[in-house]
Amino acid sequence: MSSTVETCVTSHGLTPMTLTAKTSDGKLLSIPFSESSATITELTQPAPTGSRAKALFLLDRFAVSDEFYHELAQIFPEMPRLYQIKGLRKDMNSEIEIFSLPQSYVGRYMKVKNIVEKTLGETLEKLGVQASPPTVTIKFSGDENHTFASVKGPEEYEFLKACFEPVWRELQELIEYPFLCINGTQIQLDIVFGSDYKNYTFSRPDKHLGSRHPPLLQLEPSHYVLDELHLLLRVSDVLVRNVIHLADHLDQQSGLRAGRARHYIPCLEKLVQSCGVPFKISP
Repeated sequence: MSSTVETCVTSHGLTPMTLTAKTSDGKLLSIPFSESSATITELTQPAPTGSRAKALFLLDRFAVSDEFYHELAQIFPEMPRLYQIKGLRKDMNSEIEIFSLPQSYVGRYMKVKNIVEKTLGETLEKLGVQASPPTVTIKFSGDENHTFASVKGPEEYEFLKACFEPVWRELQELIEYPFLCINGTQIQLDIVFGSDYKNYTFSRPDKHLGSRHPPLLQLEPSHYVLDELHLLLRVSDVLVRNVIHLADHLDQQSGLRAGRARHYIPCLEKLVQSCGVPFKISP
């Protein structure tokens, strides 16, 4: 069982140290995960479970519901009570400014400048930097650790342009005036964007080579970080789609409408499957 638990925990980027279990007669056992020690010891007192803040972090980190935590706390009375967790969550939320998106869009956003100031200050303090550096590079990407905006809807240009209008405006202001005051020192920001922002930040004047729409942010191409894998996947998506459309077109031309069975689509499916990739085209 311990190996199963260890696999589950490590899949979330954590390193398990011990597992505390309770026997049917109420004894607490500590099971180590270390390869150098395989001794199971009996605990005379309940192992410390951490503060409310740690419990709240785990709930948010692993998307654990309040109902599940309530049932778990009933089994382990030494854990913080659910009402304490809810109270701490409410207090923390009250300290964060969260704004609604315009119109009727289902989503929220936080001030970009405030997030950057807070994150940058905490990072410099964590690294033990005594004097703030004159220039700091800040990267904005769609898959990073600090989320400042979210919305329910399609990943389409017009939709994102409208719903995130205040976010784009704040980002543009930060691009045009890339300076922040951290610990009394003015820091210049070197702002770059990841490849998943390319459809919204980068375009070319040539109508044949540029994007369909004008960029939502005015940013120099030198501040755009290329991701070769991301671009390769984009290109491969287009190529696969074109091959599927071609096979379907050939089937149509060969008399599919007259009641004949498909030929090119099944051949394409078998060809891709022969590479060891599950592949099936829905009719």
